[in-house]
Amino acid sequence: MPQHQYEQLRSKVLELTPAQLKDLQIEIEGKLDKNNQQVELTEEELDTILRLFRD
Repeated sequence: MPQHQYEQLRSKVLELTPAQLKDLQIEIEGKLDKNNQQVELTEEELDTILRLFRD
């Protein structure tokens, strides 16, 4: 991902409210759904994803 796209995405993530973060979690989990089995991210996985944008 080009640096400018990363920075745009990072700034948008940092502006999200807790409710919006929950919606994002649900959307990510839906996209990770494999073979009609719901895939849920652990708190640790979510924290790691969010840390990528906050650091």
